[in-house]
Amino acid sequence: MGRSRSIVKASFSTKVMAPLVSIMVLQLILTVWLVNRRITRQFQTQAARSLETADSVFRNSENLHTKNLLLRFRNLSNEPRYKAAFQGRHMQTVRDAIKDLPADQGVDVALFTSSKGDIQASAQRDPRLSLGEFETSSAAAMKQALAGEPRADTIRVGARLFDVVSIPVFGGSGFPIFGSSSTVPVGVLVVGSEIGDSVARELSALTHSQIVLLANGHVVASTIPGSNFREQLARLFTQRAEEARSSGPGQVLLGDEHYFCAAGKFVSLNGDGGLGYLLLSSYEQPLRAFEGMQQTVLLVGVLGILLGAAIVGLLVRKATKPLRQLQLSAESVGRGDFSRHVEVTSNDECGKLALVFNQMTENLKRARQELECSVSTLKTTQAQLIRSEKLSGIGEFVAGVAHELNNPLTAVMGFSEFLVEAPTHPQQRRYLELIYKSAQRCQRIVQSLLIFARCHPPERKLSNVNALIGDAVEFMQYQLRTSNIEIVTELDQNYPIRCWMGIKCSKYS
Repeated sequence: MGRSRSIVKASFSTKVMAPLVSIMVLQLILTVWLVNRRITRQFQTQAARSLETADSVFRNSENLHTKNLLLRFRNLSNEPRYKAAFQGRHMQTVRDAIKDLPADQGVDVALFTSSKGDIQASAQRDPRLSLGEFETSSAAAMKQALAGEPRADTIRVGARLFDVVSIPVFGGSGFPIFGSSSTVPVGVLVVGSEIGDSVARELSALTHSQIVLLANGHVVASTIPGSNFREQLARLFTQRAEEARSSGPGQVLLGDEHYFCAAGKFVSLNGDGGLGYLLLSSYEQPLRAFEGMQQTVLLVGVLGILLGAAIVGLLVRKATKPLRQLQLSAESVGRGDFSRHVEVTSNDECGKLALVFNQMTENLKRARQELECSVSTLKTTQAQLIRSEKLSGIGEFVAGVAHELNNPLTAVMGFSEFLVEAPTHPQQRRYLELIYKSAQRCQRIVQSLLIFARCHPPERKLSNVNALIGDAVEFMQYQLRTSNIEIVTELDQNYPIRCWMGIKCSKYS
């Protein structure tokens, strides 16, 4: 939950870059995986076809080799030298002929047995070879040769393989050992050639693959250099020989080299299932090339991701630059600073947004100025209203005071005027006149206050300027006296100045 919130709160560039880089990395991984899978399948398909072809070539070459052996040796007993030896009367002549046969015919083993299976003569190049075991392994081919037809077979003698050809020998009437009938074989001539490294190399060149020949769980010939893999190859043959019919070529690692492997068995007349071969096709060179290509693809992919991320980052940064300016301008507007504008650098959506924002800023600026003017006017109006209310209150108060003072003043003026007319002492008369004038002055002040406090429509009438000046001076006399100000008036009493004067009194003036 917290992780998702952090993703939501991430910047715009992070929201763009993170999915983009993730998609590019996943695409690279998926591409490498698909290429690896496709090429691996292609390797396996090619190896299977190559090994199938090699196996077919190997089997055909074995069949052809068997036919060639039969064609080569089936008339060997009828050659003059050997025919004379077999039809002669002395066994020593037969032994001498058999003794020279390996060297003359290029074989490794030669023996002659009677129809009863007794070895009458033999010769061999390798004295370590057991002739008894050789005869036992060749028994099936010799038995079929006694039926009158030459036979070829592949046999195992110890841990060695041999190609053998069993040729029936027909004796004449003068041959004391074999009998007198010429249509019944009197013995079998067996020649054998060892299947060794030279044969394996020939088969390897023919099948374009590595050849391993095995007998009884032992490697008897191999074109794979070194002898460290013999036990592994023997186990591999046992395993692959059982799976050869149900599965295709398998992969095997010998040292540092990779191979595809197929196994097969030789056809043996005596049913020996331990004779077989391995065909191995190395794919190390294409594998190295593929690994190099894979590394190149990865390197190019990583560089592409980095370059793409850098380009997209620059583009995102360039695209978000107007947004950052817009953010700063919005913050300035929020603080009340309308002087900052967003620079319009393009005609795209960001440029249009910047233009609209600048227009909005100008509108807000004008609205604020108008609002400030309205507030100032409102404050002035409010002050005027407060002042008017104060003046109205004062006027009402003054009107009440004036009404209260007007009655006593009327009594003072009336009684002082009455006393002045009565016979009194001159000194008292002067005092009474002073009281009367003072009462008149107070009455005029009260009348002025009543005029100020009353509200009536403006009016126009003739007025005496000198009288207006005198009234103003008299009205301000107390304030002037307390301020130590003396007013000296010089008025022309004979100058008949009249003017129209409008007096306006309202509640709020």
